[in-house]
Amino acid sequence: LKAGLVAALGAPVGAVILFEVLLNATSMFNHANVRLSSRADRLVRLLLVTPDMHRVHHSVERKEADHNYGFNVPWWDRVFGTYK
Repeated sequence: LKAGLVAALGAPVGAVILFEVLLNATSMFNHANVRLSSRADRLVRLLLVTPDMHRVHHSVERKEADHNYGFNVPWWDRVFGTYK
């Protein structure tokens, strides 16, 4: 389905490959079982969803549920008020 849509839109092959590589790299990063230092996490989460930020999305605590939907960038959560 995705390949058909990309072909229909006429997206350049190189751009699609670059997008997929970056998308998968950020997914592996924000799902990684690593902990950044507080300072590093604060800086990185300005541009990317960090593992600690994404953990909130998977939390079993009700007060944290329905937050941090961002897959690779945190800006949407800040814009729509779902950032925690």
